[in-house]
Amino acid sequence: CLEYWIENQLTDQVELTYTTNFSVLKYKNKDLLGYWKQFPNLKIWASLDAKGQHAEFIRKGTEWPLIEQNLRDIKESVPHAQLQITPTISMWNVHAFPRFFDYLIDNGLISRDTSPRWNLATNPWFANIQILPDRDRKTLEKLYLKYRDKYSDNIDISNGFKMIAYALSTGRENKGGIQEFIKYNDELDEWRKEKLIDIIPEMKKVYAWAKS
Repeated sequence: CLEYWIENQLTDQVELTYTTNFSVLKYKNKDLLGYWKQFPNLKIWASLDAKGQHAEFIRKGTEWPLIEQNLRDIKESVPHAQLQITPTISMWNVHAFPRFFDYLIDNGLISRDTSPRWNLATNPWFANIQILPDRDRKTLEKLYLKYRDKYSDNIDISNGFKMIAYALSTGRENKGGIQEFIKYNDELDEWRKEKLIDIIPEMKKVYAWAKS
């Protein structure tokens, strides 16, 4: 389709929208950046939830340096593209997501003039942030309300943080759910030879609460 639109000079009549994990910028050995440069109406959604080792832990097989370089390549080669993220907020990233979002903004990888497509994890059910202990949800709610205000210049970003804060405020701690989360991750940790609490130290207190 891309070649058809280019060959028939129709690139200004279509809007391209992509959702990608940014691990590859090629399609059938063809450079997507070369195609995208020719389409003035282009939206790209990066399915990213965290950065660095944290990102590599959440989505096994991720190579964060490659992901970040691909983001930079798009910003440089296709500056007209609307580039944003479509994160899923879960037990695995709720503590660190605000810092991740700041990192993307501060490093010019996304713009604060556009807004993410926000998602809350509901499956598996024990990944839902609403089952966190009351004390953790209250602390996180305050953090997300702080970020609601920090990004008040963009109502969509602000409302995204507000939505997460509301989900936290309306949750109910569930020790059994946290125990299921721990069991699930312990099995993965054993198989992968790593530990979740080493990557996400904020979960140490949650683990201790669930085991008390």
